[in-house]
Amino acid sequence: MLAAPANPDEQAGAARFGLSYQVASFEPASGWSNVPASDPATEPQQSTLTVATTFAAQNPDRVYDVYVFDSRADNRRAYDRVLLVPEGAGFYVKLTDLTADL
Repeated sequence: MLAAPANPDEQAGAARFGLSYQVASFEPASGWSNVPASDPATEPQQSTLTVATTFAAQNPDRVYDVYVFDSRADNRRAYDRVLLVPEGAGFYVKLTDLTADL
């Protein structure tokens, strides 16, 4: 689970289910190409998500680059889309919540 900011209740819930809980550290996105257009008033942000292995021989650690942007050009800061780009192998991802202010 990748969250920002940290939420102690979510963190405890993730621990109960054996899920990894990571707090995202967002920064202005740089070096991205072929990404969808973003509202010029809302600077895209980036972070990373690491999925740690539980069995390295068959399932190594996986790192994903996370790109968050505002797809509506309405001159209002409202993040509403996330792209995940795997370093090597992919997996299913479900976005459960994204607040407009990131």
